[in-house]
Amino acid sequence: MPEVPEDWPATAVARRWLSGALAGAVEAVVTMPFELTKTTQQLGTTRVTSKSTPYASTSSSRLGVWGTMRYVVRHHGLAGLYYGLNITLVQTAGKVGIRFTAFEMYRDFLSSIGIPASTFSAGCLAGGTEAAIWITPCERLKVLRQAQIGVRDPIHTDWVSSVRTILRQQGLRGLYRGLWATVLRNGLSIGVRMALYSHIREILRNVHGKQRASFDPLIAGASVGAITTI
Repeated sequence: MPEVPEDWPATAVARRWLSGALAGAVEAVVTMPFELTKTTQQLGTTRVTSKSTPYASTSSSRLGVWGTMRYVVRHHGLAGLYYGLNITLVQTAGKVGIRFTAFEMYRDFLSSIGIPASTFSAGCLAGGTEAAIWITPCERLKVLRQAQIGVRDPIHTDWVSSVRTILRQQGLRGLYRGLWATVLRNGLSIGVRMALYSHIREILRNVHGKQRASFDPLIAGASVGAITTI
């Protein structure tokens, strides 16, 4: 069987998507406890289900980040910090894979039609694309799942049943609530992140000269994450 050339377009696209998907999967596993804690605090209450205190609740805003985490682990086990991980894993791996692929494709396309390939412009387009294709429906499912931690009779028990319930009750539009707001928010966010990342990497290259440090991408990525979060 003849080998597929490395420069074949489909091979390059698959490689970009796989690289992004793997990076996204690692990101999901590492950040999931903090994501769930944030959602729990935004909802305002942490519910407890036990024989002695059935469905009691307390204000999570008073507990703080680490207090909320301890509360969840104490009453739901370590797995409680990863409630809804499956959909988050699929969401993050998919969106980062699409982001990496779309970013390179848009940058190449802009260059091919004579438009200067701006990192910010390509990032905005890539962010909007991933939001329209992937983030909006996945985010909807994730929030619905996390909002039911400790609920007596949860409706959204898994992402497959959630999709069926939403499609049956609300149609396809139910999965895409807030689409345009998500596209605009994510497009601008990714555009800024890509531009900042490129700029910080350039600064680090100037600092280290020809001898590039292997941890430069980590430093640049962490810096971008901190700046854009603030």
